[in-house]
Amino acid sequence: MNMTFGSAAFRFKLLLSLVVLWPSSYALANVALSKVVPLANAKLDSTPTELIIEYEKPVALTKLTLTDNDKNTDINFNFKADSKLTDKYKFPLPKLNGGEYMVSWTAMDNDLHSKSGAFLFTVKATTLATAKAADAKTKH
Repeated sequence: MNMTFGSAAFRFKLLLSLVVLWPSSYALANVALSKVVPLANAKLDSTPTELIIEYEKPVALTKLTLTDNDKNTDINFNFKADSKLTDKYKFPLPKLNGGEYMVSWTAMDNDLHSKSGAFLFTVKATTLATAKAADAKTKH
C-alpha cells in the first residue's frame, strides 16, 4: 500500500496514533507538584526542619529519597510508602550537614498514573566560629 501525506490512509493512521498517544501524555501531567519546602534550588543558612511536598491533586507517594549529593549517600528520615491518597506530605528531617541535597520522588494518582521528579537544595556549611557567633546573638 503506497501512502502519501495527503492520502486518506495516512490521515487515518495519523489520527489514530494521536488518539492513542494523547491520553498517555495527558496522564503524565496528572501528577504535578504544587509546592515544595525547602524550595527547589534554595540556598539555606541552616538545616530545614521538615520536608513538605504538595501535589495538585491527591496521590500516593510511592518513593521518596533525600540524598546528600556531596557524599552520594541517602539520608534516613523514616519515609514509608503508603497507598493512601493525599495532596500534602510532611516529614521531619534530621540535622543536615552543609552541602547539596537532592529530593527524588515518585507518586501515583488514583488512575494509577505514575510520575517521578527531583529537586535540589543546598544547606550552607557552618563553621564552629559561625555557630558560636549565632549562639551568642541568641543569648543577648
